[in-house]
Amino acid sequence: MLADTDFLFRQAKSGADTFTQAQPFPHLLLSSLIKSTCCYALYEGLGMEGKPSIVRMLLWELSSSTLIRHFTSLTGKPPLLPDPFLVHSGAHIFSSSETLHTAEQEFFFRHPETQLQNVLRMELFVSSELNATFTIDVMDKQGGVGVSQIATNGSVLFVNSDDYFLRYRFAHPEQWRSLVAYYYINDKARNLHGEEQPRATY
Repeated sequence: MLADTDFLFRQAKSGADTFTQAQPFPHLLLSSLIKSTCCYALYEGLGMEGKPSIVRMLLWELSSSTLIRHFTSLTGKPPLLPDPFLVHSGAHIFSSSETLHTAEQEFFFRHPETQLQNVLRMELFVSSELNATFTIDVMDKQGGVGVSQIATNGSVLFVNSDDYFLRYRFAHPEQWRSLVAYYYINDKARNLHGEEQPRATY
């Protein structure tokens, strides 16, 4: 596997408090989702046309029940569902030293095909340099920086899909590529039964 499931298991056991209590909005940056030995190959794959085998493997893992159980526990969300259509998702190559990402730029409340509710945005970062880092500024709606965090090769960022304002600052943007994925909940089924399902436990 590309993902370090042992690392995820250790993080998930601590519960979702880190995500839900983060300011100025819920977010969580994990340093080592992807094994360091796989990062360069994934960086190369994300720069290719189409979906080479390593990118297809990553997409499969991000939709697997193992990783989704971990993501559910890490964020405290109701049981999450992946998106087989990859709406608004895909690979990104950074071309400037500062990049702004806001929910207003790409927020969509319901999936256009499944009509499921969009609740979680995940972005994975990989670099051509093993020990590369860059800075993520978590900002409030007025543009003030709430907290700055250092992202490392293979790290992943989780945010609520409808509430984020982020600035990425790179010394060498050409060294970085990312892949975004969205996760959903079946809120209609939950409402039908009158209660939410419990999140995964360990």
